[in-house]
Amino acid sequence: MLVLLPGSSGDATGWDDLVGRLDPALELFVVRAELRGQGESWPPPAPETGRIETFSDDVVALLDALVIESFYVGGKSIGGMVSVDMLRVCPERILGVISMEGFTHHSVLDDAFGGDMFSTLNQQQQRELSEATERRRQRWTQAHKDEFNEIWKRWERGYEILSHTDKPVLEIWGDRGRERPSRKALQLPERDNIELTWIPGTSHAFISEAPDLSAQLINDFIRRTRQAL
Repeated sequence: MLVLLPGSSGDATGWDDLVGRLDPALELFVVRAELRGQGESWPPPAPETGRIETFSDDVVALLDALVIESFYVGGKSIGGMVSVDMLRVCPERILGVISMEGFTHHSVLDDAFGGDMFSTLNQQQQRELSEATERRRQRWTQAHKDEFNEIWKRWERGYEILSHTDKPVLEIWGDRGRERPSRKALQLPERDNIELTWIPGTSHAFISEAPDLSAQLINDFIRRTRQAL
């Protein structure tokens, strides 16, 4: 079982390229969950519920409804943050976490990357990304967008959670085609169960930039951790 959570401007369709490249031999049942406001999940969170913790509780409620007891969970950007936060909520059910540029703290974006999100995308790719974002948020008011864009900045539990979990964690990042930041800059604990992997020449959008390598890293992680169970 693999649960996938989108980034802030994503929805379930954003995983199409990646899911199609997952190894069939792993026989993964994939659940593409959407956060409040994404895709068919409506409405977006209100200010009082706009928290990573709320999203984590939502995902657990979904898995309870589906009667899913154990699972891998992975997510992109804010989805990666929710994936890590779920180690706090239901650690006994999690087989492993795949955090794809899930910031442990909002300051990491500046400290590790100087605010660089998409510098490796060419003009056409940037245009396609912008158009996809607008298409996915057609129903959103400006107030919805402003509120959702602040949620990831309120979460400050990432480092603490990762410092105390014994579950296997795969951290995947795009190196922006330049010198790679340290774990300290990324605010990732130096622990044997937390694997840090880079995809060269890619940015925050590395899943669309390098879907084959992204899927390979996930396939290998699940295969290795299953053998260790």
